[in-house]
Amino acid sequence: MASFDSIVIGEDWISEHYFTTDSVKESFQGKVLELRKFWEAEAKENRTTVRQDFLAACRDLQTQLAALSENPDGAAAAHALARHALGFPGDLTTFHGERAGAELDVPASALPGVDGVLFLQAHPVDSVDELLDPDTGRLIEPATEENKQIAAASKVVSAAFRTDQPPAFVVVQAGQWLLLAEAERWAEGRYLAVDLLVVTERRHDARGGEIDRVAAMFGRQALIPDADGNIWWTGVLEDSVKHTVGVSKDLREGIRLSIEIIANEVVRRRAARGLTLDGIDGQELAKHSLRFLYRILFLLYAEASPEMQVLPAGAPEYGEGYGLDRLRELTLTELVSPQAKNGTHLYESLATLFRLVDRGHTPHAPENVADDPAPGLEFNRLRADLFSPEATALINDVGLGNEATQKVLEHLVLSKESKGRKGADRGFISYAELGINQLGAVYEGLMSYTGFFAEEDLYEVAKNGDPEKGSWVVPADRADHLSESDFVKAVDEATGELKPVIHPKGTFVFRLAGRERQQSASYYTPEVLTRFVVSQALAELLDQNGTRTTPDEILQLTICEPALGSGAFAIEAVRQLAAEYLKRKQEDLGTLIDADQYPIELQKVKAHLALHQVYGVDLNATAVELAEISLWLDTMVAGLQAPWFGLHLRRGNSLIGARRAVYSTTQLTKKAWLTTSPKDVPLGEEIGAGIHHFLLPSQGWGAVVDTAEAKTYAPDKREELRLWRNGIRSNPSPAIKKRLAALAQRVETLWGFTVRRLTIAESEARRNIHIFGTDEPEHTPAITREQIEQVLHDENGAYRRLRRAMDAWCALWSWPVTTDIEPPDWDQWVGGLEAILGVPPKAGKFEKYGQTSLAGDLNWRELDVAEDTDRTFSQSLPIGKTLDGFPWLTVTNSIANTQGFLHWELDFAPVFARGGFDLQVGNPPWVRPDWDESGVLAEFDPWWQLTDKPAEALKRRKREETLAQPGALDAYLDERARQTGVIENLGSGVDRPVLTGLRTQGSVVVESQICDQRFHALRTRSTA
Repeated sequence: MASFDSIVIGEDWISEHYFTTDSVKESFQGKVLELRKFWEAEAKENRTTVRQDFLAACRDLQTQLAALSENPDGAAAAHALARHALGFPGDLTTFHGERAGAELDVPASALPGVDGVLFLQAHPVDSVDELLDPDTGRLIEPATEENKQIAAASKVVSAAFRTDQPPAFVVVQAGQWLLLAEAERWAEGRYLAVDLLVVTERRHDARGGEIDRVAAMFGRQALIPDADGNIWWTGVLEDSVKHTVGVSKDLREGIRLSIEIIANEVVRRRAARGLTLDGIDGQELAKHSLRFLYRILFLLYAEASPEMQVLPAGAPEYGEGYGLDRLRELTLTELVSPQAKNGTHLYESLATLFRLVDRGHTPHAPENVADDPAPGLEFNRLRADLFSPEATALINDVGLGNEATQKVLEHLVLSKESKGRKGADRGFISYAELGINQLGAVYEGLMSYTGFFAEEDLYEVAKNGDPEKGSWVVPADRADHLSESDFVKAVDEATGELKPVIHPKGTFVFRLAGRERQQSASYYTPEVLTRFVVSQALAELLDQNGTRTTPDEILQLTICEPALGSGAFAIEAVRQLAAEYLKRKQEDLGTLIDADQYPIELQKVKAHLALHQVYGVDLNATAVELAEISLWLDTMVAGLQAPWFGLHLRRGNSLIGARRAVYSTTQLTKKAWLTTSPKDVPLGEEIGAGIHHFLLPSQGWGAVVDTAEAKTYAPDKREELRLWRNGIRSNPSPAIKKRLAALAQRVETLWGFTVRRLTIAESEARRNIHIFGTDEPEHTPAITREQIEQVLHDENGAYRRLRRAMDAWCALWSWPVTTDIEPPDWDQWVGGLEAILGVPPKAGKFEKYGQTSLAGDLNWRELDVAEDTDRTFSQSLPIGKTLDGFPWLTVTNSIANTQGFLHWELDFAPVFARGGFDLQVGNPPWVRPDWDESGVLAEFDPWWQLTDKPAEALKRRKREETLAQPGALDAYLDERARQTGVIENLGSGVDRPVLTGLRTQGSVVVESQICDQRFHALRTRSTA
């Protein structure tokens, strides 16, 4: 690899693999060789080049630099010679800059005619660490800012980059050391440095060698725009990022393979212990495997950001025992013996590190060092869900062998092997260069994958054998009718031949189902688009109607991404709002944040916004976990324990749910409610005599009745459901109307409890983060997270009971024709709701009831008492008894668990009690929920997706054959019921009048339903 000890790549200034690879394509070496070719061409034309000048000056430069140890006063002359040799002749002048009205003067740093580059003059130092240390890396002549002297070279670099018109680059000359800084990378602690004394002594002038590299990195052509306005370094750094993005694509595949490796290792080790897979869900094992990988990647990012103090990365003991370099060594160590392959040393080492990070660690006293798992090392306690034992319990039960763990590490830290060059040119992936957004792209591509155990030998097939857009599995004994070209193939490690992929019986399979990918619409949004969309949205949100938005108001803005994915839009919104807050706060206070301190203060504001102001929803639970981790990684603050987003980031369907809208009692006659839109009532306003829309049957219930599939394959059940639907659409009797009015009172009571409960929970879950310019008092939570979670998951609590009623209303749109349980008639419907919600207590039955039911002023413990009292006197039943007495609720519960309905004004009640979200931003999926018969049938026979335009007669025969397979017909009809219920709900002119006449489409629904109906009437001021 092309690497020299004279060159220091500080904190991944540039991707290590890009910088060190010998490859001449997509590499730093290639860029240097291009310059060498240019220099040679220039020399032939008798034109001088930087390379020639630098080589010619090497001897004199070496002499002058070596003499500095005895005569440091000669630094200015040595620095001038170095600049001249690199193409920057002339005398330095003072740089004048402004920052928020304050002037910055840096003596002897600017060259006339050279815009965009500063040359800071520092006292000679022996190492780059001395140069970076504010106590030892000092300017020869201090800079001044607001009449205050700044002598530390590192602080002046930061101050220069924070000016209103900053330089593109800053070069620090400190005797034998040259340091190059660029604004964005410098803020992240990244830099490039070279020891000129070593370079001039060695004079390695081979093609692409040390001289070429230094001339390329610090020569005039590297830092000054060319005739077209392009800067060499800017292009190289962009290419490095592109190279890393390319690596991220390889990383996605590596992570997919790692999940299979981990899961199959668990299967193998369980079998070796005589343990079966009974009771273990393949998808759950996939989640545990993914979390294991999340942990490693989190630590790789944390080590790339030592300023966050998550890891004691600077301690030698850490580097020797746990650090990234140690992981790299482990990936390259050959495991020879069976004992070495099957042992668990690598897994145990990682498990120990996971425990130290999660629980924290203080070094033991010297006399007890033998019992210390990490002698000399201190870890701050994170207390993170990701690192909890339960998160990877299926792996913890049996551990992982060294061979499997090594393969996993190899996929995570090494770039992909070059084609045709086995074992060659594999570099280490840069996690400083691979940003949070690229990580999101890696994982977002895995959201549609499904994990399961093969019950028989299975071949994997895909269109033209390419599984990139989805694949299917087919039993080995039923694959004869498929084309040979559709079998997915992989290289046999033993023979080197391409062979069909087969998953043996009992193994774990992790595949991308084409239909799952389409349904989830998990497509990553590039960072350039998120940045632009958020900036445009904020332009419509801040400073409206001639009124300036204050920085304190920015801290109170609520942000929602309704189609989370990896949280790319939420992260970008946090970044831009945090920067805007600090800009405005400095202006208001007339105080400048020290340039070195600015990144820290920015990170604090980001953490505050991410923890307290960001909300989001995604139907995919894995996406929610990914968004949590992405937000955490992007906003980590030293000393802050792992965040908890449980109240703000939810798994759910943004498009389908009940809302706070009511019908008047007069609309319960002549079936008026079935064709009339209900009136939205903002949370906090009285509903009067209204009856909530989700207490009444909908026109779209039992939508599968109208499908050809139900008529053809379940005619009897379909007819029963049709008759039921006619009955439930009839006008309610006077007695039922009275009971419905009483239920509306119960809904209001439970909603009041929920608002108060969640409001307290949000307040108690807040973290103390000291933000620049604020004086927020310390808050000691009186309620633990565990107490909050217990209430949120209490099926008999007010929140869950009201949610269950709303879920039931949503689920009845997708009632199936495959169940023997009858759907509810009017009496069963109202009776079931009364069992869940209760009935209003009779006046005077309990004297204090009226006081305890006023939830708005109660504290947490008083709420416990009030809810207990409410359950008793409202005569609501325990959920277990309710399900026994009303079996139809078990069906709606199952549908709700699958479809994940989200009820915005209930699930985010505190936000809507304050008027709603301030900013909606995202890239909702553009996917029509159409009936995809071929996709459904392909899960039982891939022929349906692999065959182009089959004849109708053939399709009829294949349909009969496919539906004759065990479980196929029920799955087919259930999916039809789900799909038609969804499309009827989304296209309902009653529930979504703004969509009347439009064909249902995902993003249109998001914008229209969430923004126009719910948020426009409340307080949303910007949507993008």
